[in-house]
Amino acid sequence: MKVLTVLIIASIFLAGCGASNYRAAKNYSDHGYIESQLRENIYRLQYLSPKSASGAHASDLVLLRAAELALSHNYPSFVVLDRADEVRDATSYKAGRRETEVTFRNYDSQTGSGTGDAVTRVTGGATFLSAEPRSLLLVQFVKEKKPLAGKLAYDAQFVRDSIRAKYQLKDK
Repeated sequence: MKVLTVLIIASIFLAGCGASNYRAAKNYSDHGYIESQLRENIYRLQYLSPKSASGAHASDLVLLRAAELALSHNYPSFVVLDRADEVRDATSYKAGRRETEVTFRNYDSQTGSGTGDAVTRVTGGATFLSAEPRSLLLVQFVKEKKPLAGKLAYDAQFVRDSIRAKYQLKDK
């Protein structure tokens, strides 16, 4: 029974992890989306997922951002003009424990000086390597749901609804 309870709590926690990551990034090294408007209806979008996420996570959430932006500007569709998916390597460190042992010889208590040896031991510590998926899009918002220059026109409402459902994201 305890194992079942732990599994249920863990699955609820993990299901919520994706939802909490969908947000605007504070800077270019933060997780979340970043957007740049290049023309009235053309945007460059980027989504950087956390280390624990898959590349599909970044691809889905950058499409979600494109759909939300299109709808907020009263465009029912958007076309992906260019796309790039990449993985950024990340390194983190955990410090180890240091102990220094000092042995004095010929210590003069009046001057506080003397000679001796010092040995420092470092134990533990670790280096962690991970990968952070990033997806970049160049999108153009369009009024009609038909291909533009041979490129598929995405239905913004459908994309928004399906990706929000997939990641159990609540409406804003």
